[in-house]
Amino acid sequence: MFTSAQLTEGNLYSRNDLSTIFAITDATINTGIFQPKGTQSIWLFITEEKAKDRPQLVDLLVGDTLYWDGQPQGGKDALIIEHKKRGLEILVFYRKRKDEYLPGYKFKYEGRFSYQSHSGVHPTQFVLKKIDDLLLTVEKDLEAIEVEEETPTKTGEKSFTPGLLKEGKLISRLVNTHERNPRLRADAIKFHGTICQICGFSFTETYGELGAGFIEVHHLKPVSSYEGETHVDPQEDMAVLCANCHRMLHRRPDNPLTINELKNIIKKCKTH
Repeated sequence: MFTSAQLTEGNLYSRNDLSTIFAITDATINTGIFQPKGTQSIWLFITEEKAKDRPQLVDLLVGDTLYWDGQPQGGKDALIIEHKKRGLEILVFYRKRKDEYLPGYKFKYEGRFSYQSHSGVHPTQFVLKKIDDLLLTVEKDLEAIEVEEETPTKTGEKSFTPGLLKEGKLISRLVNTHERNPRLRADAIKFHGTICQICGFSFTETYGELGAGFIEVHHLKPVSSYEGETHVDPQEDMAVLCANCHRMLHRRPDNPLTINELKNIIKKCKTH
């Protein structure tokens, strides 16, 4: 299990919060590097300003780059260096001071990071890089996903040319499209997460790092029905869905299903 699928980037979590969410009883969660049992996640708990009685390690988050000193004896160095090879994700929980986020001495969840390089020993100085900024990931996803409604014309034809059996000929087309805002999609994912709101499917748990952070975003009101620019609330007007559920909602373009209708269909099919 990749625990990032159940966490929201930018949210605050104490160790007690995380213990409750993931049913953790292991006391080693109170250390700086922790791998929850039965998961494929490594958690780094980082406090930039160290207490005077603690080793004065140098840790600094600058933009999406983390400069981080490993354990003084290097016991977990290999785990960090080989995390991709071992199929593990690295999650960073960060705060400047122990009392930065009160009550509860919480950390800010900064997201998933990947190993870039290291130097020195005792401690090893690591450079970790934040994995794909969410907005960048969204923009790439939008290029790969054209799943929204295909609006029929008055003659009942689709907005593309069907039935072409030859390929390669250069064809010029004039097509009206509705521009999609990547920021809206990013905000919807930040609010709703990356688990399908209909069937509970997680791309992260199924495909590992390849699927981490991936999900499709559904407009509760079809984009094709917009008359010019329209204000959209990512929390109220959008939902996150797996590819299968998204396509089933739009199986009948002239009469798309609602989320609850598809949930009921799935429920009925499972009872038969």
